[in-house]
Amino acid sequence: MSSKITEAPFVQAEGVINLRDAGGQLSHLSSRANHIVRPRYLYRAGEPSRITPKGVIQLRDELGVRMVFDLRSDVEVKGYKADPLIIEGVGFVKAPISSAEAYDPFSLARRVKGFQDDPLGV
Repeated sequence: MSSKITEAPFVQAEGVINLRDAGGQLSHLSSRANHIVRPRYLYRAGEPSRITPKGVIQLRDELGVRMVFDLRSDVEVKGYKADPLIIEGVGFVKAPISSAEAYDPFSLARRVKGFQDDPLGV
């Protein structure tokens, strides 16, 4: 049986894609080795700029999100051509995992195709 995006670990905030609870996952931090991430504490999601007013209520008030860490590069953010996300009562920290590369589905697919065409990168 396949899971649906409306079933755990997925949660809903209208307009935010691929939002899911990271709770229940094993921590890989050396100070917390073999500890489990507390459910309903840490969420991950796709691009959030299309969040609706109902989604804001779901994210902030129902899920209790108080801080968002945006891991996208400037290149990826510009590709969405969206205004910066501002939600009253929610802080935002820009923390890109790469300064130049985008990790959106299209960019990842292009990289995978590159690996298939030239697996050694030569």
